[in-house]
Amino acid sequence: MHVVGLTSARHFALVESLQIYDQIIVYDDLETKLDASRPTCFVDMAGNTKLTTRIHNHLGNNAKYTCLVGAAHVGQGGKPASPLPGARPKFFFAPSWATQRAQEMGQSNKRRGLQVRKSVGVSVCVVFF
Repeated sequence: MHVVGLTSARHFALVESLQIYDQIIVYDDLETKLDASRPTCFVDMAGNTKLTTRIHNHLGNNAKYTCLVGAAHVGQGGKPASPLPGARPKFFFAPSWATQRAQEMGQSNKRRGLQVRKSVGVSVCVVFF
């Protein structure tokens, strides 16, 4: 597996210092440096619809899976103007996933300390932090 980090030119050195990617590409070089011939899984931490559209248009049918996780680019999200080539992006929401996993694991896991609680408000954060 070839792992690519996609980032801004401003953050290139920081991302490079992490030493967790096989290749790092800045946004401006996406179409020239990302190998569109490879089947690709894309985990979107930015939430930038224009960028996701560029990636899908570049990869075409080699966009095999896109997971929408984050929204670091606040205000740049939303739905693409037209259907994207490749696999349809799927939204990942951690609280929903945790609840589903707890249900799948069943009641026997309460002994292991797994508890899912729904709480609302700032005062709840103070309790945990």
